[in-house]
Amino acid sequence: MNGGGGRTRHVDWPDVAKGIGIVLMFYGHVLASLPQVAAGLAVGADINEMRFIYSFHMPLFFMMAGFFYRPAPDFAARVRVLASRRLVPVLFFGLLLLPLWLLGPLRHGLPVWTALEPMFEDYLRGKPGLNWVTWFLVCLFVCECMALVVLPKLQSSAARFIGGVAAIWVGVVLCNHLDLVARLFGVEQHTWFVYEAVVALGFYMVGQALYPVFQRLAGRPVVAWCVAALGLALAIASYRLNPLGPHETVMMSANRQGEPLAFMVSALSGSFGVIALAMALRRSRGLVALGRQSMVMLGLSGFFFHFVNPHLVQWWQPPESALALTLYVLTITVASLAVSEPPARLLMRWVPQWLGQPTAAPVRASALTPPQAP
Repeated sequence: MNGGGGRTRHVDWPDVAKGIGIVLMFYGHVLASLPQVAAGLAVGADINEMRFIYSFHMPLFFMMAGFFYRPAPDFAARVRVLASRRLVPVLFFGLLLLPLWLLGPLRHGLPVWTALEPMFEDYLRGKPGLNWVTWFLVCLFVCECMALVVLPKLQSSAARFIGGVAAIWVGVVLCNHLDLVARLFGVEQHTWFVYEAVVALGFYMVGQALYPVFQRLAGRPVVAWCVAALGLALAIASYRLNPLGPHETVMMSANRQGEPLAFMVSALSGSFGVIALAMALRRSRGLVALGRQSMVMLGLSGFFFHFVNPHLVQWWQPPESALALTLYVLTITVASLAVSEPPARLLMRWVPQWLGQPTAAPVRASALTPPQAP
């Protein structure tokens, strides 16, 4: 919001929301690595927790990205900026893990290039195989390019909200009929995540349209607590209604959202709940700091996703009871975040340009003002 004398006051609650999202991402990755989940055999607390988190945690990030939309008078120039902020980090975090990927072929005496060539070729199609977690940045880049074309044609917040809901619905339908759609348009699955980006665009547009509403809610902590409780309760009540298989979960990176309406209800209610919770917890320094490191934390999470969690859960067997399992996953999550914090700080200080930041200034959610229609 603009303060007196032309100065701009920084808004912390988007940082808190991103911090909560990062915690959920790390937690969900641990769940995904559990042997019974990875084998597609989970039926208990593990798959229920994962289905709940995955029902909204990626839509949450796309929705928050919409807060920062600004119209671009020069489309090509903005795309170049977006590429430097999204695709350069994808390459950086992939190369960061490359030495670890080399260990396997070298240890087994296999030709390195033969083993890694498919991954490098996939990068030309927008598939970040060296660090799959960064699929989000590829998809976000495509989504933001779409937004530069679509949003200027929708002048009002209401039109953008309705358009966002329609984009979610259309995107889910496309993903649910991917074989037919791929033959029709000649674009294979996961190629630059174009089909997933349609779904992402919907959440992006909803976030952009509702940002002024969220800003007004931010100044009312009691109401924020109530909205958080209502949104998360609705997400808990609705995520099971999505008719996925008994061992499956929503997974945007795999084109798996389920039934459009059920997916939309749980994704929007969960996202609204977390955003309202962030407003209620806006003075949490730890979550603010984590949110400002969200880009580098996302990239570093690939290290745990690919190389740590799968081996750790084999060495340290997960317990069977629901409460013990939650504490087990939470312990690994907190430890992973703690281990990631020092290198995250160093990377943000020494190579900010590879993280999508032009300088080494502290990474902030930016001085936010309500997005204006062009």
